[in-house]
Amino acid sequence: MSHGARTVQDAREAFRSCLSPQFYDQWAETYETDHDQMQYMAPTHTAEAVKRHLQPIPEQQRVLDVACGSGLVAKMLSSLGFRCFVGVDSSAAMLEEAQKTKLYQSLHLALLGTQDLPVGSEQFDVVTIVGALYPGFVPVKVVRELCAAATPG
Repeated sequence: MSHGARTVQDAREAFRSCLSPQFYDQWAETYETDHDQMQYMAPTHTAEAVKRHLQPIPEQQRVLDVACGSGLVAKMLSSLGFRCFVGVDSSAAMLEEAQKTKLYQSLHLALLGTQDLPVGSEQFDVVTIVGALYPGFVPVKVVRELCAAATPG
């Protein structure tokens, strides 16, 4: 099915079918189209919240985009002036989509909760995780690692 022929019902069915991180390898190609169909606003709301709470020079802020998927959050933050992104995701196909944005300085494949966060401590001014922090995907216990990746303060 071509991207343009996807309906809201197709998008909802894909979302309901998403029972494991491995599903994202199959969903990567139509992920953004489906989220547009469902008017998914979490990446936009995340970017706006980050912008409101950070220092006035976004292009100097290092952003760790956890469960980055196709790069929706980075796209939103980029439109607000952010320029330095590192992405982590459990789906190789999603990381391929994120790579196409040309926004990320590096991308890492990792299934968080079973693998360590593949970045060092105290490296990032911003750490985001949108739509993935729940059992079966990224477990809550990973929050400690996310906090450790953030710079103090």
